[in-house]
Amino acid sequence: RTDFILFTRGQPVVVRTMVGSGGPVGLAEEVQRTTLAAQVELPGTALGLLTVCGPVGDLAGGWGGAVVELAAEATPSIAASLCAEAASSSRLNLLPDEWRQRRRAAQRRQRWMRAGLAAAAVYLLALVVLLAAAGWRRAQVNGLRAEKQKLDPAYRAARQLHSELLAMQAQLDDKYSALEMLREVSTLLPPNVKLSAFHFRRDDSLTLKGQADSAQSVYTLVERLQQAGLFREVKTAGGGVRSDPGSGLTRFEVTASLASAVGKTGGPAWR
Repeated sequence: RTDFILFTRGQPVVVRTMVGSGGPVGLAEEVQRTTLAAQVELPGTALGLLTVCGPVGDLAGGWGGAVVELAAEATPSIAASLCAEAASSSRLNLLPDEWRQRRRAAQRRQRWMRAGLAAAAVYLLALVVLLAAAGWRRAQVNGLRAEKQKLDPAYRAARQLHSELLAMQAQLDDKYSALEMLREVSTLLPPNVKLSAFHFRRDDSLTLKGQADSAQSVYTLVERLQQAGLFREVKTAGGGVRSDPGSGLTRFEVTASLASAVGKTGGPAWR
């Protein structure tokens, strides 16, 4: 009995058994038939090592080579033949093709699962960093608010001191005092103009009432007040300029806004 085992990529694909010994010619014919059968049954498959096991005796020397291997000992089992082939191959896989496909699919699933876990870990890390940054920013804002609340009383006290300082400066500045205004107006009066009333509001306005010999004298007074530099605006008010038929005099009422009122209302404010 002689067994013929043909391997392809470490896997047995053809197993044939010949009963009896046909000598070298019979062995050669059987090798040819085995190879031909493999080529017909497995078209396009690269054939590997062909192992011939049986009582070949002295014929073993004439059948050695890279394609056909002869074994002179007794017919080995399939496992022994596979072990002989595995010794000359890089890898021997005896699993069915379906099982190998399942294993590859499972390996792909494991790789995708690892990739998904890695992506989830990166996402969680980024989320933790964002939350930490938001918490740190919120803590900063709360700290600034607390600091502002601590400084509010000092700020209000400074505002109050600034207001008091402005009031004291206005009191100390006699340029716009009532006496100074009366003195300035007295020097600006034309000869034929007489005052009958002098109303002064500090840092606000000055109201003059009186009589003149003519309306031209009143307009001259208004012009002089405008050019004095002490008043922001000078205009006639109340009844304006009117003639008195009984006395033949011209009565007038003039209102002048003080220049100091600009600093009080429109000047630079405390910031």
